[in-house]
Amino acid sequence: MRFTSLIVKNLTRRPLRAATTLVALTMAVGSVVALRGIAKGFTESFAGVYESHAIDIVVSRQGTADRLSSSVSETAVNEIQQLGGVQKAAGVLLETLSLEDQQVFGVPTLGIASESWLRDDFRWRDRLAEATMPEKRLSLGIHLADRVGLSVGKTAMIFEELYVVVGIFESPSGWENGSIVMPLDQLQEISDRNGQVTYIDVVLNRDVVADRAGLILEQIHSIDSRLHAMTTDEFVGTDTRMQLASAMAWMTSVSYT
Repeated sequence: MRFTSLIVKNLTRRPLRAATTLVALTMAVGSVVALRGIAKGFTESFAGVYESHAIDIVVSRQGTADRLSSSVSETAVNEIQQLGGVQKAAGVLLETLSLEDQQVFGVPTLGIASESWLRDDFRWRDRLAEATMPEKRLSLGIHLADRVGLSVGKTAMIFEELYVVVGIFESPSGWENGSIVMPLDQLQEISDRNGQVTYIDVVLNRDVVADRAGLILEQIHSIDSRLHAMTTDEFVGTDTRMQLASAMAWMTSVSYT
């Protein structure tokens, strides 16, 4: 009897077993594809935060295990901006806050200076006039605004203080659409991190080639040995959260299989 004939007979004589095996294999392959897709989507969403602002280099603190909780002196922003080949730079403070009255907790919050070019990349759906801006204020991404039912002019309670919603914005980044944006100095005061930012976004001149970009990375490090400058792709790809998400997807898939 030929080997192929043996296979055919086993399949036809035991259809239930054959069907069960095929279903199990299909589910195993499907789980691998689905979990890897989720991990990839998570990474792309994280990368979208920087791609939406055309960021070329991200500067954080050297040796920090969790880069999104690193602490960099705000004064480094101006020093980096003076380097040749750098078009612009901006510091961002990242924290998580809660909208107490809406019972929404752990909302990602970006501290961005009121005059920062980063704000120009948002598409503002609604916004108060500059002349009527209150002192304590914040803006909401469209997804968060829809979720909590807040609009421009309404107030949100944060640490028992009222903040006026002065803008609703839309970003190419889905992550930013679910976040709060506050003036940098106000978030620094709330989090007791005066003069500090989490990371610095850097945009290079469009005519800067790859070799020159490597030189700029070295120059940033020479400003302060505690600064850790990486290209955006490297920053995202080597982030602990992204690596854990990918590893967990593979481990879960293998276990299920």
